Amino acid sequence: MKDPAARSEEAVKSEPDTEQHYDAFISYSHSWDNAVAAAFQSELQSMARPWYRWRTLRIFRDVTNLSASPGLWPDIERALAQARWLIVMASPQAARSVWVRKEIQWWLEHRSADKILIAWTDGRLAWDEELGTFDWESTDALPEKELSGAFGHQPRWVDLRWLHAPEQVDRADPRMVECVADFAAPIRGMSKEELIGEHVRQRRRTMRWVRGTVAALTVLLLAAVTGGVTALVQRGAAVHRELQASSRQLVASAQEVEDTQPGLAKQLLVEAYRLDPSGQAMGALLGSAAIPRVIATGGVPVGAAFSPHRDLLAAAVGRGVTLYDSTDSRVLARLTAPRGVAPGLAFSPDDRLLAVGDRAGDLRLYDVTSAARPTLLVSANTGGSSVRCLAFTPDSRSLVVGLDDALAEVFDVSQPRTPRRIAVFAQSAQSVDGLSISPDGRLLAMGGERDSVGLWDLSEPRRPAIVARLTGSPDALAFSPDGHLLAVGGQDDAVRLWDVTDPAHARQDASISGQPLSVCSLAFSHDGATLAVGSSGGDIQLWSASDPLHPAPGARLTGHTSPIAQLAFSRDDRTLASASTDGTPSAPDGGDNGSVRLWNVDGPSLSSAQTALASVASSVPAFSRTGDILATGFPTTLWDTSGQRPRSLTTLGMFGQGGQAVSFSPDGGTIATGSPVVMWDVRDPAHPHDLTPGNQVSAYAASVVFNPAGSLLAVGGTSVQLWDVRDRHRPTRLATLKDATSRGQDVAFRRDGRILATRDHAGAVQLWDVGSAAEPVLRASFKPARSMVTALAFSSDGRTLITGSTGGTVATWDVREVDHPRQLAAPTGHVGEVGGIAYDPRAPLAASGGADGSMLLWDMSDPTHPAVLAKLAAGDSYVAASLAFSPNGAELAAAGASKVQIWDIRTADILQRLCAQSPVISPDQWRQYLPQMAYDPPCAR
Repeated sequence: MKDPAARSEEAVKSEPDTEQHYDAFISYSHSWDNAVAAAFQSELQSMARPWYRWRTLRIFRDVTNLSASPGLWPDIERALAQARWLIVMASPQAARSVWVRKEIQWWLEHRSADKILIAWTDGRLAWDEELGTFDWESTDALPEKELSGAFGHQPRWVDLRWLHAPEQVDRADPRMVECVADFAAPIRGMSKEELIGEHVRQRRRTMRWVRGTVAALTVLLLAAVTGGVTALVQRGAAVHRELQASSRQLVASAQEVEDTQPGLAKQLLVEAYRLDPSGQAMGALLGSAAIPRVIATGGVPVGAAFSPHRDLLAAAVGRGVTLYDSTDSRVLARLTAPRGVAPGLAFSPDDRLLAVGDRAGDLRLYDVTSAARPTLLVSANTGGSSVRCLAFTPDSRSLVVGLDDALAEVFDVSQPRTPRRIAVFAQSAQSVDGLSISPDGRLLAMGGERDSVGLWDLSEPRRPAIVARLTGSPDALAFSPDGHLLAVGGQDDAVRLWDVTDPAHARQDASISGQPLSVCSLAFSHDGATLAVGSSGGDIQLWSASDPLHPAPGARLTGHTSPIAQLAFSRDDRTLASASTDGTPSAPDGGDNGSVRLWNVDGPSLSSAQTALASVASSVPAFSRTGDILATGFPTTLWDTSGQRPRSLTTLGMFGQGGQAVSFSPDGGTIATGSPVVMWDVRDPAHPHDLTPGNQVSAYAASVVFNPAGSLLAVGGTSVQLWDVRDRHRPTRLATLKDATSRGQDVAFRRDGRILATRDHAGAVQLWDVGSAAEPVLRASFKPARSMVTALAFSSDGRTLITGSTGGTVATWDVREVDHPRQLAAPTGHVGEVGGIAYDPRAPLAASGGADGSMLLWDMSDPTHPAVLAKLAAGDSYVAASLAFSPNGAELAAAGASKVQIWDIRTADILQRLCAQSPVISPDQWRQYLPQMAYDPPCAR
């Protein structure tokens, strides 16, 4: 019995040749300019077509791998079924395209791999003769999952990377004829020589016929043909320019509305990338995590609180409380409050209880151990009017309730099903406007009196006693996590920081002013380094509170249009939640339709990074071969980064003052560090094994780099040494490079492993031939004008060296001729020194971090004109920091002074995230921003 592929192949061959059948199907995704593709198709069609019959070639251009009309795939499948050959336009973009991969998968299921032709238009291709398949470590132009092991022998591919412009598609160019013939010959079933000979003969025959035709008719005919081809090319170029212009306009529009309409901004960015995946659109996507997430609450949000130990957010809105998964804003549960929720809302410190107050003075306690199935434990009346605020004591045994009639009550909730009122005390004011309990449970700060705050001794909850009264408008209160500071804000547009170490003699340490309108909410981050201040005008100001005597302003978060009802930091301080009515009268009941915003922050700054890891000392981040394990910090910690939240696996017992750089071997099974070299077996990363127990690090390692073969190690510090590490148990020092030094990311092997780049004491680049590692030879030494090199990295193809300097430039150097390196460009991207440089192994993308705190992504597709794609919001100083791309090109890590930040740079993941975080663009919005195009929302499900 024949296999389905063979039967399908025979069936196609036996079908009559009609116009609806195709010689070839071209699987194409962003590989070329539209005009180039159209011109190449025309030339291929001309040579591949039999002279006695007309046939067509079909081009499918994958505009985006995110969405398409429901009827698109059946059309593609029908065209594939009618084709005899599949031409894959190989490029990194095509390898990532869902459509191209789906087409290849269909072809291999229904046809033969022998009927696949490969056009290499961009990226890298490499065949491994020993394994009989592509070298997937070096190949990024084809999809590994679909084509791994698909070919029984090395397939033929045609290198078209030189073809960039329509004018290069010249049928008089022998190189063009050769390349087209490589495709047309198998399609025609002829040898390449026969095809070219026939092509030439037919051209001569045509020319003889033309010479015998009336001259005027010949001129008209040639003019018509030339005009048709030219019109096709020009039309394609015009379409591409129009798409580019629309994409750029959408990026600019997204930046204009990202504060006021974050959801719309995200939709515009997705469509901008869909129209033209240019550097500008790509850069905007990578920085999009700094745009806040918006949770449309459908009512007036009066409070928001984060769970102390989980990714759980509670939002009090109108007549109920909604529990959300704060990682993806997914609704987990809804709790109803028939008489309306009051501003009171609090999780217990042990994360078991949620306390909710309402406008009628009722107190509800919920068991939220299971966030998806919360249980109402009790509903008790406080005996007063509306609940204004709630606060648990640190031991979770007591709950203080502030009421609208100036009373405060203390409940014993150690038995939450039967809470007991154990104390009632009064403020001499109309209401209790704010509550905050110190982290040790000793002090209660309560606002409500005009221009003063009461400090109460709560060490005995049954008998609260007034300790002191502090001046200040008391609309918002917050203790710092260490309990030493109390922040007080109110209608006087200022926040006062009180030192309450000695409550009876509290003193004002500092006053923060500059809020445009009165302060109505305050929140300290859990590390105490950041204070968030919400105003009645809707703005949020972040302050650095690391030095409470001199608070420094950070980012101002804008977009809310009404008072900030409540602020809350997530357990890792990476997310700030803000609740506001936003003044949008569109709720079903005619009331305000407010929202809760989730801001991605890093200290007092916005951040576009997805993750941050605490790191005691800055050193080069090191990814494993698969990118799932990250080694960083001092002592070196191994993190599992494969999940949604990084997980610490183990800490390696390494020593070295100020930090210790490490490196994974190319196979990912070994970690090396220090001098003498210490090696660890980390094939089981949770249980590493010391391979060199006799070695003890005595010298600081600023950089540790394996050569691509994993046999040689360069260790840099006050000097740069070469070590033979083929025997992982007995590393052997081979040589010390003369005058070479390292302070971090300034040692790099070229892809072939023969050339090593280092930096000397004067800040010049050194290129060493380490073919004989025991006797390295200095081949060249060079440096930028008027500055010193501080960081360097080779491009993935080894042809270009990228350097950062003290002057803030990011220079590119042509190092194909090692003895004669040539500077290609030196754009200034940073103000001050460049601390780190990294190059993406899978794409022409580089990253640089500067002393100015900026993180830049560079388009290196043309090394003579590097272009900044994006300035990523980082929120840290990168004076001595280092950068690293994961080997699979999925993540970028940056080690700063106190943390390591990680960016997700997978375009498909970013697009999916933006679509999940925003409602589909409406027809009216589409007409406003894309009036020339039919409504086709990019995130339609």
